Formats: sequence, C-alpha cells, structure tokens
Amino acid sequence: MAKVSARSRVKVGRKRTQVRKSESRSRSTSASRLKGLADRYTYRLAWSEKENEFIATVIEFPSLSWIAESRESALKGLTSLVEEVIKDMSREGEEIPEPWDERRFSGKFNLRLGSELHRNVALRAAERGESINTYVVKQLNSQEVR
Repeated sequence: MAKVSARSRVKVGRKRTQVRKSESRSRSTSASRLKGLADRYTYRLAWSEKENEFIATVIEFPSLSWIAESRESALKGLTSLVEEVIKDMSREGEEIPEPWDERRFSGKFNLRLGSELHRNVALRAAERGESINTYVVKQLNSQEVR
C-alpha cells in the first residue's frame, strides 16, 4: 500500500505540505499553464532498504516524497500529490516552482573558499598554466556534476 513519507509532513486527509519560499520561484498562473505542469518536474526514484519500498522524490518540491511497493506506484502517487499541491498553491495565490529544465542559468556563480583552499587551487592552476576559473571548471567537469 502506498504511503506518504514522514519527510513530507502531510496532514492526515490532506496531501499538502509546508512548501518553503525557496521552493516557490515562479508566479502563480492561469489554469492552462498549470495543466500538465506536474509532468514537467524532475522526479527521482530510489529503492529504500530501510522501508523495503521505492521512494519517489521531486527536485522542485524537496519536502515531498511518496513511498510505494513498485516504481510505477511511487511515481504515480507523487505525481498526483504534486498536482494537488499545485492546485492548492494556485488557489491560495502562492508562487508555483518553475520546472527545473525550464530555468535559465547565466553560467556564473560566486564561490567562497577558505584561504588555504584558495591558495591550493591557485597553486594547482598556476602549475598547469591555467586560470583559477579554467582549473575549477575542468575539475568540476571531471566529477559527477556533469
């Protein structure tokens, strides 16, 4: 039987979570934009040894999850929950998160490092005849962030 994870903080009889402001980035919009919106979000499925079931999560709503015996049931349950949350948020005039793939990124972000790490990164970059930026980008590209 499918159930909602305790992490989702869903009240009994109401599949609505406490959605943080940081999860709500785009404006509340018309019903036509809301149709199919839940299908455009980024879902993840994982097996839980602890629960002995599948857990579905959605990146745009980190406080939501759904646990079920099959992948299909976990995904279907969470998608239905997301649809309900979107409708509730729209009715309440709350901002609805923009799907991850529809977000635009500038390619820039500021990063603070401790002075020792900054020194080490600068040294490694200099040893390779590269700028710090080029060195860090190459390091990130060689990792799992791609």
